[in-house]
Amino acid sequence: MHAGKMSDDAELIGVPAVCRTCDLMTPIQGLAIRGPGFARIEGSGVTISAACPRCRGPLTLIDGTYALIGGAWRITPSASATEADRALVARLEQPAGRASDLSKSAVDRLGRRIAGIDAPQAGDEAAFRAWLTDYEEIRVRMSVAVTSSIGLPVAARLKTRATLVDKLTRDKLRLSQVQDVAGLRLTVPDREEQDRVASVVASLFSESHTVDRRAEPSFGYRAVHIVGKVVGLPVEVQVRTQGQHEWAQLVERLADRWGRQIRYGHPPTDAAHEVDEVDGRSRADVMAYVLALASTLDTLERSSVEGDDIGDAAEPVRAAIRELVNLLTDQ
Repeated sequence: MHAGKMSDDAELIGVPAVCRTCDLMTPIQGLAIRGPGFARIEGSGVTISAACPRCRGPLTLIDGTYALIGGAWRITPSASATEADRALVARLEQPAGRASDLSKSAVDRLGRRIAGIDAPQAGDEAAFRAWLTDYEEIRVRMSVAVTSSIGLPVAARLKTRATLVDKLTRDKLRLSQVQDVAGLRLTVPDREEQDRVASVVASLFSESHTVDRRAEPSFGYRAVHIVGKVVGLPVEVQVRTQGQHEWAQLVERLADRWGRQIRYGHPPTDAAHEVDEVDGRSRADVMAYVLALASTLDTLERSSVEGDDIGDAAEPVRAAIRELVNLLTDQ
């Protein structure tokens, strides 16, 4: 941070920062809070050494007092705060609402038109943007709440239009049934911490359910997903171990190059094509090896939780995953 002044003995985590380019509030990542649990920001806005996740513009803090109360940040603007900043604070403090007033059936009909299943109508684009705005508000609020409560960096995103259309057409879902339009991800060191963090995340929602992809993996993918509701809309929080995250990132890279269908258990495009960087194995053979790595990693992570004295036995598997990422970056 620079260009501003904070009180002594105060660091901040999950504080709502502001992008003045696109009027977005987003939590600051990777810092910690200590001392009495508040910080005073005086003078001109403080610039954060991070970029807005939407437009990559600079982030600043609002002039005022930031207090962590009950797992949520409360901001009292100072006398020097601008009217625009005061409006942003008021929006954050208000109960979450919806930008769109679409019923569930109207959302489903809109989804069919956006996906090209039904003929488009005038006003579809504006309605779709308003519907996404609902989820953007939820993403910001839950990012702040999760970061403040757990003290870990959160990766947050909204599903893209292309990904939503793919989900609607491939999985035959209705738009109102998509549970991860707004998604957050936490990465933790090991399985024991994964259980603890998943429990804390679930407690942040008044209504939620947990999907344990470790017990029921999806084509090798393992994680714990918590799906909760905010103002009646779902938000999904993924909690992964470091190994699970590295494996998922490997598959995402391969899917970008060999076809998105591999994420759902289908063969890669040009499955017989030989990959020189992996001893000339075919793409199909490489995918079989990747799935075997996921299974081995899970076995070792479970053994560690069960008390077997194996040290960090999963590290060689994670190293093999990282090696594949490096080898196959351009394939």
